[in-house]
Order: sequence, then structure tokens, then C-alpha cells
Amino acid sequence: MTTKRERLRRRRRKRLLWRARQCIFILACLMLVLALGSGIINIFRFHGASSAEKQVLKHTNQYPDELVELLKENEETEQFVADYSKYGNKHFKISLKSDYQEGEIPYLCQWDKRWGYEKYNNSYLAIKGSAPTCLSMVSVGLTGDLNANPLAIAQYIEENGYLTSKEEESPSFMTEGTEYFDVKGTEINVTKETMTTSLEANQPLIAQVKKGDFTKDKEHYIVIYDKDKKGNFKVHDPNSLKNSEKTWDFDTLEKQITHLWAYTVL
Repeated sequence: MTTKRERLRRRRRKRLLWRARQCIFILACLMLVLALGSGIINIFRFHGASSAEKQVLKHTNQYPDELVELLKENEETEQFVADYSKYGNKHFKISLKSDYQEGEIPYLCQWDKRWGYEKYNNSYLAIKGSAPTCLSMVSVGLTGDLNANPLAIAQYIEENGYLTSKEEESPSFMTEGTEYFDVKGTEINVTKETMTTSLEANQPLIAQVKKGDFTKDKEHYIVIYDKDKKGNFKVHDPNSLKNSEKTWDFDTLEKQITHLWAYTVL
């Protein structure tokens, strides 16, 4: 027959054993977290990400910081950024034959692998190349000169002093500087009437836009090349296929345009 003292001892042993098991469990959990490390975090970090995004986010040390930031700002660039490991140091022989169709302004993207990894304006053409890409679209569309690709125009801008101390394209390039590529730019007023008149005269427009639908902070350029039946404007945004698939009403564009140029063939 057990005494009261023995029963108390057994209860103490059970409590101690239970506490020991709790401590072992907590310690095991901590060790598991430490062992897995960033893996647990990455489960949440990569949730919903495409395979291209996962590749970049897992190996950010293998990609330039600027391109990683580009991906974070613009999900459309995911494959371009992921392909840096394949094409980042390659210099393509650029052909625009497949992009050009007579009588039309072609769509060109500043983060196209053919030129997007090339350095421009202390960065990459993919990041700061909206102006040369826009002029390439206009020049190729108006003249049919397939040599006027974004890289050729970017190199011309740098070599001829058309970058300002603020690392922006000089306004003079958008007028006199473009004559080297056989097109003349004339700055026009931002009104629906002047824009419509220019487009009806086969004069595509390049607009410099501020923070809004087309850019989050830095200056950016887009091509306005036509109107639809409803009177909305058709746009080639070199940084966004999605924006280029939309049409834009005048009021939305007017609020964001800081400068506007119409282009004719010399």
C-alpha cells in the first residue's frame, strides 16, 4: 500500500517529466528553424512568384542590383532580368527586320535582350533607355532605316553630348539631335487639337511624362502614334507592353505630359 508521501513523489516526477518533454520539443523547434534558415522565409517570399522571379530572388547576388530593382518595379521584366545570366555579357547583332512593317510605327521595348543589357547613361538601356527607344520607333517607322535601333541612338546621344549633368536627355536632342536619324522634331502644345492634327498628318508624337501611369519617379518617354474610333490615343510605352495594349483618353495623358514633340521626315 502506497503512502501519501510516495504518491506526492510520483506526481512530482510526472510534472518534471512533462516539463522536460516541453523543453525538448521547444528546443527541437528552434533547431529546426535555425537549420532551415532562410528556407522558411523564402516559402512566403516566393509564394505566387513565377519560375523566373524565383530564380532571380534566390540568387540576387548573381544579378546587378539595378536589374533586381527593375524586376521589383515592373513584373513584366521578369524573364529579361532572369536571362541576364545567359545574355548579360553578349553583344547581339541587331536586326529590326521582323519589327518593321512599312507605313506603321513599330513597337520596340527598352528591355529587349538585343540591347537592354547594354550600358547607357551610367545604367542599362533597359532602365534609362526610353528616349532612344522611342526615337528608334519613330525613325524606323517614318524612314524605314533599320539601322536606327535603340542602341545606335543611345550611343549617338552619349557620344555627342546630349546628356545633361542630371543624367537626362537634353531637350535639344529631341529636336536638332534627331536630324542625324533623318527625322525632325518640333515641340508642340499639349492640346487635343494639336495632337490630333499632327497624327492626321502622319506625324507621330514623342511625349516626356512625369510620375503617373507610365513611371513611378524618373522622367520617361512614350510614343503616341494613332487614335482609335472613340478618339482615344494609342501609345507605345517602351517600358510596358500592358500600357501599350491600352488606349488613353486625352485628359489622362495631359496631366502627365511635360513636353511633347511631333516628328516629320527630313
